[in-house]
Amino acid sequence: DRSGRVGGTGVAVVGAGFPKHVGTRLMLSATKWVEAVSSEVWDFGIGGYPVVRKWLKSRPGRELSAAELELLCAIVGALAHTIVLMRRVDEIVGAFGGWSSAFPPEAREMAK
Repeated sequence: DRSGRVGGTGVAVVGAGFPKHVGTRLMLSATKWVEAVSSEVWDFGIGGYPVVRKWLKSRPGRELSAAELELLCAIVGALAHTIVLMRRVDEIVGAFGGWSSAFPPEAREMAK
């Protein structure tokens, strides 16, 4: 997977008015970004929170360390892979008639 590569010039600072998602770039500032970030990854939420946006917005105006950039790229990659796996699970469940058919009430009762 090629998602989550840092590009641009200068230091990695989450600038004023950033982060932004433009095309396939996750813009940290006008001159620094993370490449190959899909809108699905940008919008992906857990517990109602957009993961990448929340992580970056908690670091405004300061330079991200190499370790933080590596972690950010790992988060982007993990979310991209999670999206792929979620689609695959939906395909498999769909092949069995959807969620309600794949897990009928009697099966849920037996699991108790």
